Amino acid sequence: MRFLAITILSVFFLTACQAPVLKPFTVKNYHDEAPIQLRVSEIQIDNQMTVYSELPHIEKRMPVSPATALQDWIRNRFVAANPTSHDVARFVIREASMVQKTKPSGSWFVLDNTVYTLTYKIDVLYLRNGRQIASQSVAGWEKQGLPKKSSSLAEKEAVWQKMLNTMIQKTNDKIISDLPHEICLNECP
Repeated sequence: MRFLAITILSVFFLTACQAPVLKPFTVKNYHDEAPIQLRVSEIQIDNQMTVYSELPHIEKRMPVSPATALQDWIRNRFVAANPTSHDVARFVIREASMVQKTKPSGSWFVLDNTVYTLTYKIDVLYLRNGRQIASQSVAGWEKQGLPKKSSSLAEKEAVWQKMLNTMIQKTNDKIISDLPHEICLNECP
Protein backbone atom coordinates (compact mmCIF):
# COMPACT_ATOMS: atom_id res chain seq x y z
CA MET A 1 0.00 0.00 0.00
CA ARG A 2 2.79 2.37 0.91
CA PHE A 3 4.64 1.56 -2.34
CA LEU A 4 1.47 2.28 -4.32
CA ALA A 5 1.02 5.67 -2.64
CA ILE A 6 4.64 6.62 -3.31
CA THR A 7 4.31 5.53 -6.94
CA ILE A 8 1.12 7.55 -7.44
CA LEU A 9 2.67 10.64 -5.85
CA SER A 10 5.83 10.24 -7.93
CA VAL A 11 3.84 9.99 -11.14
CA PHE A 12 1.76 13.01 -10.13
CA PHE A 13 4.82 15.16 -9.42
CA LEU A 14 6.66 14.03 -12.56
CA THR A 15 3.72 14.89 -14.81
CA ALA A 16 3.50 18.32 -13.19
CA CYS A 17 7.16 18.94 -14.08
CA GLN A 18 6.83 18.39 -17.82
CA ALA A 19 8.21 21.02 -20.15
CA PRO A 20 5.63 23.29 -21.77
CA VAL A 21 4.61 22.51 -25.33
CA LEU A 22 6.02 25.08 -27.73
CA LYS A 23 3.97 26.28 -30.67
CA PRO A 24 5.49 25.59 -34.10
CA PHE A 25 7.91 28.31 -35.17
CA THR A 26 6.58 29.40 -38.54
CA VAL A 27 7.98 32.15 -40.69
CA LYS A 28 6.03 33.40 -43.68
CA ASN A 29 7.88 32.21 -46.77
CA TYR A 30 5.19 32.55 -49.50
CA HIS A 31 5.39 28.83 -50.24
CA ASP A 32 1.62 28.68 -50.92
CA GLU A 33 1.51 31.71 -53.24
CA ALA A 34 2.34 31.89 -56.93
CA PRO A 35 5.95 32.99 -57.37
CA ILE A 36 6.92 36.24 -59.04
CA GLN A 37 8.31 35.41 -62.48
CA LEU A 38 11.42 37.35 -63.33
CA ARG A 39 12.72 37.79 -66.87
CA VAL A 40 16.09 36.26 -65.94
CA SER A 41 17.79 32.92 -66.56
CA GLU A 42 19.04 32.49 -62.99
CA ILE A 43 18.37 33.68 -59.46
CA GLN A 44 21.44 33.72 -57.25
CA ILE A 45 21.52 34.05 -53.47
CA ASP A 46 24.71 35.50 -52.01
CA ASN A 47 24.64 35.26 -48.20
CA GLN A 48 27.39 37.56 -46.95
CA MET A 49 26.38 37.27 -43.30
CA THR A 50 29.06 36.61 -40.72
CA VAL A 51 27.98 33.74 -38.48
CA TYR A 52 28.27 34.68 -34.81
CA SER A 53 28.07 32.09 -32.06
CA GLU A 54 28.45 34.29 -28.96
CA LEU A 55 26.21 36.79 -27.24
CA PRO A 56 24.83 39.34 -27.92
CA HIS A 57 24.09 37.50 -31.21
CA ILE A 58 21.42 34.82 -30.84
CA GLU A 59 20.93 33.61 -34.42
CA LYS A 60 22.26 30.13 -33.49
CA ARG A 61 19.70 29.87 -30.66
CA MET A 62 16.73 30.64 -32.89
CA PRO A 63 14.71 27.86 -34.56
CA VAL A 64 15.07 29.77 -37.87
CA SER A 65 17.83 32.34 -38.30
CA PRO A 66 17.06 35.65 -40.05
CA ALA A 67 19.37 34.75 -42.97
CA THR A 68 17.67 31.38 -43.42
CA ALA A 69 14.24 33.06 -43.36
CA LEU A 70 15.36 35.46 -46.10
CA GLN A 71 16.84 32.66 -48.22
CA ASP A 72 13.61 30.63 -47.95
CA TRP A 73 11.60 33.71 -48.92
CA ILE A 74 13.78 34.31 -52.02
CA ARG A 75 13.58 30.66 -53.12
CA ASN A 76 9.78 30.53 -52.74
CA ARG A 77 8.84 34.03 -53.90
CA PHE A 78 10.86 34.40 -57.12
CA VAL A 79 11.42 32.16 -60.11
CA ALA A 80 13.67 32.59 -63.14
CA ALA A 81 11.24 32.44 -66.06
CA ASN A 82 13.43 33.13 -69.10
CA PRO A 83 16.05 30.38 -69.54
CA THR A 84 17.45 31.87 -72.77
CA SER A 85 18.12 35.28 -71.22
CA HIS A 86 21.57 36.60 -70.37
CA ASP A 87 20.12 38.35 -67.32
CA VAL A 88 20.66 37.24 -63.71
CA ALA A 89 19.00 38.38 -60.48
CA ARG A 90 21.44 38.30 -57.57
CA PHE A 91 20.01 38.68 -54.05
CA VAL A 92 22.80 39.74 -51.69
CA ILE A 93 22.03 39.33 -47.97
CA ARG A 94 24.36 41.87 -46.39
CA GLU A 95 22.89 41.87 -42.87
CA ALA A 96 20.46 39.55 -41.10
CA SER A 97 21.25 39.42 -37.41
CA MET A 98 19.40 39.24 -34.10
CA VAL A 99 21.02 40.54 -30.93
CA GLN A 100 19.82 40.60 -27.36
CA LYS A 101 20.78 43.16 -24.76
CA THR A 102 19.72 43.69 -21.18
CA LYS A 103 18.18 47.06 -20.50
CA PRO A 104 18.20 47.90 -16.79
CA SER A 105 14.89 49.26 -15.53
CA GLY A 106 16.44 51.80 -13.15
CA SER A 107 14.14 50.78 -10.29
CA TRP A 108 14.61 47.94 -7.84
CA PHE A 109 10.92 47.00 -8.00
CA VAL A 110 10.73 46.80 -11.81
CA LEU A 111 12.20 43.85 -13.73
CA ASP A 112 15.03 44.44 -16.19
CA ASN A 113 14.10 43.98 -19.84
CA THR A 114 15.76 41.92 -22.52
CA VAL A 115 15.64 43.85 -25.77
CA TYR A 116 15.88 41.98 -29.07
CA THR A 117 16.99 43.86 -32.18
CA LEU A 118 16.72 42.39 -35.67
CA THR A 119 18.74 44.21 -38.34
CA TYR A 120 18.53 43.37 -42.03
CA LYS A 121 19.81 44.64 -45.38
CA ILE A 122 19.33 43.06 -48.80
CA ASP A 123 20.52 44.27 -52.17
CA VAL A 124 19.07 42.89 -55.39
CA LEU A 125 21.28 43.29 -58.43
CA TYR A 126 20.00 42.66 -61.93
CA LEU A 127 22.89 41.79 -64.23
CA ARG A 128 23.04 41.48 -68.01
CA ASN A 129 26.16 39.73 -69.29
CA GLY A 130 27.81 40.51 -65.93
CA ARG A 131 26.95 44.23 -66.00
CA GLN A 132 24.48 45.75 -63.59
CA ILE A 133 21.35 47.07 -65.32
CA ALA A 134 19.22 47.76 -62.23
CA SER A 135 19.33 47.36 -58.46
CA GLN A 136 17.15 47.51 -55.39
CA SER A 137 17.96 47.78 -51.72
CA VAL A 138 15.96 47.08 -48.57
CA ALA A 139 17.23 47.79 -45.07
CA GLY A 140 15.55 48.03 -41.72
CA TRP A 141 15.32 46.89 -38.15
CA GLU A 142 12.79 45.58 -35.66
CA LYS A 143 13.01 45.94 -31.89
CA GLN A 144 11.04 44.21 -29.12
CA GLY A 145 11.50 43.92 -25.36
CA LEU A 146 10.51 41.30 -22.82
CA PRO A 147 10.88 41.15 -19.03
CA LYS A 148 14.22 39.43 -18.44
CA LYS A 149 13.37 37.07 -15.61
CA SER A 150 9.72 36.30 -16.21
CA SER A 151 9.67 35.51 -19.92
CA SER A 152 9.56 31.88 -21.00
CA LEU A 153 11.09 30.28 -24.08
CA ALA A 154 7.63 30.21 -25.68
CA GLU A 155 7.28 33.99 -25.19
CA LYS A 156 10.76 34.61 -26.60
CA GLU A 157 10.08 32.47 -29.66
CA ALA A 158 6.76 34.25 -30.23
CA VAL A 159 8.60 37.59 -30.25
CA TRP A 160 11.32 36.27 -32.59
CA GLN A 161 8.70 34.83 -34.93
CA LYS A 162 6.78 38.11 -35.02
CA MET A 163 9.96 40.07 -35.77
CA LEU A 164 11.02 37.70 -38.57
CA ASN A 165 7.57 37.79 -40.14
CA THR A 166 7.57 41.60 -40.04
CA MET A 167 11.02 41.63 -41.70
CA ILE A 168 9.85 39.27 -44.45
CA GLN A 169 6.64 41.24 -45.04
CA LYS A 170 8.41 44.61 -45.26
CA THR A 171 11.14 43.20 -47.52
CA ASN A 172 8.61 41.52 -49.79
CA ASP A 173 6.47 44.64 -50.08
CA LYS A 174 9.46 46.89 -50.88
CA ILE A 175 11.04 44.55 -53.44
CA ILE A 176 7.72 43.94 -55.23
CA SER A 177 6.72 47.62 -55.28
CA ASP A 178 10.11 48.73 -56.67
CA LEU A 179 10.59 45.83 -59.09
CA PRO A 180 11.84 47.15 -62.46
CA HIS A 181 9.18 46.65 -65.15
CA GLU A 182 11.70 45.26 -67.64
CA ILE A 183 12.55 42.44 -65.19
CA CYS A 184 9.07 41.41 -64.08
CA LEU A 185 6.84 39.08 -66.11
CA ASN A 186 3.83 39.01 -63.75
CA GLU A 187 2.40 40.90 -60.77
CA CYS A 188 4.25 44.11 -61.59
CA PRO A 189 3.01 47.09 -59.60
